[in-house]
Amino acid sequence: MDENGNHEDRRVVVTGMGVITPLGQSVDALWQSLLTGKSAAKRIDKFDAAGFNVRIASEVLDFNPDDWSEVMDKKEARRMDPLDQFSIASASQALKQANLTIDDSNRDEIGVLIGTGIGG
Repeated sequence: MDENGNHEDRRVVVTGMGVITPLGQSVDALWQSLLTGKSAAKRIDKFDAAGFNVRIASEVLDFNPDDWSEVMDKKEARRMDPLDQFSIASASQALKQANLTIDDSNRDEIGVLIGTGIGG
C-alpha cells in the first residue's frame, strides 16, 4: 500500500533459490530427486521414536553446518536449532544463485520467503 492506503501494483522477482531438504541440499539435487521419483521417507533415525505412533519421516540426514562456515559461525551454529541452520544455508544458496550483494543501497528492497511445516 502507498502512503494513502491505496494498493500499488508491484512486481516481485525471484532472483535466486536455495533449499535444504531430505531429498537434496541444493535446488539441482532436489530437482533431480523429484524427477526420478525418489522418496526420503524411512524409519526415523535422529531420535528414539519408540514412544510415538508414527515412526516414519523424511529427515535431513547429511547436513553439516561446518560446510557453511562462510555464512555461519561454527560456535553460533552449535547453539542454533537445525531449522535456523537450514534457513541460513538456503538463504546463502539463493544469494549466490542471484549473484546478489546486499548493501545500504538495496537492503530495504530485498526479502526472504521461508517455507516450513514446523519450526524450531
